[in-house]
Amino acid sequence: MATAAPTGPKPATPAAAKPAAGAHGAKGPAPLAPVSAELEQLQGKFGTAALEPAPYVGMLLKDNSQLRQVAEFIRDDLKFDTLSSVTAVDYIKEGYIEAVYHFSKLSGGSPITLKARVARHTGNDKTVPLPSITSVYPGADFQEREVYDMYGVDFQDHPDLRRILLWEGFGGWPMRKDWKEAYFEGDTKPFENRWPGGHHELIEERVPWADNLIYPEGFDPTAEGDPDAGLYATMQTKTASVPVSTYAAAGATMIDGIPVKAMANMPVAEIDIDRNGLADFDELRTDEIIVNMGPQHPSTHGVLRLVLRLDGETVTDAKLVLGYLHRNHEKIGERNTWLHNIPFTDRLDYITGIYNEWGYVLGVEKMMNLVTTPRVEYLRVIMGELTRLQSHFWGIGFLLNDLGAFFTPALYFLTERDFAIDLFESVTGSRMMCNYMRFGGVSRDLNESQLARVRELVFERYPRAIDELEELLNDNEIIKARTIGCGYM
Repeated sequence: MATAAPTGPKPATPAAAKPAAGAHGAKGPAPLAPVSAELEQLQGKFGTAALEPAPYVGMLLKDNSQLRQVAEFIRDDLKFDTLSSVTAVDYIKEGYIEAVYHFSKLSGGSPITLKARVARHTGNDKTVPLPSITSVYPGADFQEREVYDMYGVDFQDHPDLRRILLWEGFGGWPMRKDWKEAYFEGDTKPFENRWPGGHHELIEERVPWADNLIYPEGFDPTAEGDPDAGLYATMQTKTASVPVSTYAAAGATMIDGIPVKAMANMPVAEIDIDRNGLADFDELRTDEIIVNMGPQHPSTHGVLRLVLRLDGETVTDAKLVLGYLHRNHEKIGERNTWLHNIPFTDRLDYITGIYNEWGYVLGVEKMMNLVTTPRVEYLRVIMGELTRLQSHFWGIGFLLNDLGAFFTPALYFLTERDFAIDLFESVTGSRMMCNYMRFGGVSRDLNESQLARVRELVFERYPRAIDELEELLNDNEIIKARTIGCGYM
């Protein structure tokens, strides 16, 4: 019996995407970045001898000794209150590693980029020192540690420069171009031992576990020691992020039988319950303790360890211990083809996979000067915004879980999330690891029934569901008590 031809959706091929004019010209020097008004101010302050336009984007700092002063000017005068990221690039042929700083404003607007270069050494030696800006932007703490961990950049005066994703017995800096693992197979895929020769051999059989590690020079894995010594030693008794007052400022004369004069310069964590700008000293005073939360704990939603210093129920310091599941996707990405990397981006944050794919393909399209068609942009926005909605459903649901409303509210949110991932499955064939984006396009178009489902969700189901959930939760006194005024930013 003859059957009708399938009528399913056709791929939205990237063939329609066209390179912009001049994209295939002869290779020449990298174009210098345009100078924005803020970068012009920055260069005007420190001079052209210290700062010059960097290739492609941002400013290049030529005098690294001024890095902290430049960061302070960006924060205080240019009002960029957030350090979004610190990353690095290894230019092995040129002999330097470039640290890249991205600054942004919480109030919005375009970010700015600052670059600083340090000489790299071959082998496992660290780079020449680069000043840490943790004292200017506390958020640089973890990010500088990651750059140190991956590239061996020695951040001078960093308060806690230890490995963050790898352990102290790891040999070398894995994101350097000349680093090779013990079980190295090849610089690029496909590896010869798998294809096209066809004689596949498991890497585990060729490299036994005993030979699967490279230790730093002089490291003894059997030696006794405290792996957490550096962790606890760097925890502060009172953090700068928690406002402090002194007993003298409270106007008291005697506290617990001790004259105020003897306690005048003793800082205490401020617990300003009535929000009058003064510490409430009638509250219970307690000794500080350190509590390890995780790494196996339901509220960490993964393998994450939190080391907390507590003054009663007030967290006065916290250290996150990461890396329990670190796989170094970046190094895997160097070995993959460009197309191979798209499904890996789904797994970086499997709740917002489509947005991760989108960010990656946008970067490649920018390098290729590809301009996509309007339909591709519409399809990306539709799938991306549904990704954002379903991730918020998940996140808010499990926030309520952690606040003590165990699972009932989460199930309401997960029900709404399911409608979006049902659509993802119908379009891409997968509910979470969608592998949807392509360079210049997407893998599949949406047919009329799928577009009708999108309209129903966006214009009917989701507005109604969100209104209902807000009505149930926004004025809940337990949620308010456990969120409003909790934590210092």
